[in-house]
Amino acid sequence: MKKDKKITLIVLAALLVAVGSLCYWQRNNLEALRLFLQLDQEDISTRIEDNVQKVTNASQKVAGVTVRDLTDEEKAALRDQSLSREELIAQITTPAETVPDSSSQIPPDASAPGVAPAVSPQPDPDREALSRLIAEVYLMKEEYNVWLENMNQAAIDEYVALPEEKQTPEAKYSIGMRYMNLALDEEKVCDARMASLESSIRELLKKLGEDTSLADEIHAAYLEEKALKKAYYLNLH
Repeated sequence: MKKDKKITLIVLAALLVAVGSLCYWQRNNLEALRLFLQLDQEDISTRIEDNVQKVTNASQKVAGVTVRDLTDEEKAALRDQSLSREELIAQITTPAETVPDSSSQIPPDASAPGVAPAVSPQPDPDREALSRLIAEVYLMKEEYNVWLENMNQAAIDEYVALPEEKQTPEAKYSIGMRYMNLALDEEKVCDARMASLESSIRELLKKLGEDTSLADEIHAAYLEEKALKKAYYLNLH
């Protein structure tokens, strides 16, 4: 029911108004409110997809980094825990193997005189570590999305479980404030985890002699996706 689902709006609106007006460091919440007022649901979804692609494009500019975002199937596996985090990281950091066309390529006879056996290039441990760190960013993003969806549904369920005579604006506000505090706590955890990942990524890039702009792209994408997600839930109902 539309009335019931408006609890999501209560939760996030409370977050934006009560917290967003307090201080400079909460400007991300004000940005979310701006996006909510300017964009419709389809535009927000498109911006979220474009934002993910920014990180992918930036990662591809670093030689030896092989990482991609999770597929829908892998996201489902993360949700139902049919694959562990380590298994998922291994999957999204493993480059797709190119199978040669047997009709056009004939492998050389390694035993023939003058033919040296093929030697596979050795992977760079630091670049592998960088790929894994970026994979952690993708996983953390999806884990937070799952958390938001669960909290959204929990808030709705709690409100609609009330007797009809208790489904009042005061009850919505009370539930909304409680879930707002949970959202604030979880956002702080995510911010700390992301700051640590960004720092490690930046250090590895410096060690490899690479441009550190990838870390800047990841930071900007994280902030934008946070604002877009808040606007998404505001616009959802």
